Amino acid sequence: MAGLDHFIRFHWREIVVVNIFPQCVIAALYSSKLSILMSTVFVGLALIALVFGLVWIFSKRKSPLRGEAVAFQVPRRGMIFTVGLQPHTIHLALQHHRPDYLAFVCSSASEPIANEVADEFRYDADHYKKELVDPQNIKEIRAKTGMILDWLAEKGLETDEIAADITAE
Repeated sequence: MAGLDHFIRFHWREIVVVNIFPQCVIAALYSSKLSILMSTVFVGLALIALVFGLVWIFSKRKSPLRGEAVAFQVPRRGMIFTVGLQPHTIHLALQHHRPDYLAFVCSSASEPIANEVADEFRYDADHYKKELVDPQNIKEIRAKTGMILDWLAEKGLETDEIAADITAE
């Protein structure tokens, strides 16, 4: 039964559009009444449009944060991110914190993503720093992160005003 439930949950669109709606239209055709056929087609298409419209609206809605979101309750003036190829975590953190200063530790492959995020959130050269590293060289990553921390200290930030996210996706 769990398999059927799973199947219906993930294939309900195909079931409605391919199996139920055409069967209703065929039954209306056999009734030999044009009014029944027209109303069946009209109501069926309206329901399909309504369902797909609602699916589209709900897919665009932002999901609420799970838990207490304690990390977002601590104000941060500076944030450091390691950048992978998926910027979703960075977007989420920047939308909630809006730090004054932003820094990225990235590889040459993820550099375009770092530039795109900085542009999207409108960070200028004085409030944004990027360090390119070899992702396999941990000593270089540590040294460049130290340079970023020094830069943030020069900008007047204390260590408790800085957050680092090293979970590059």
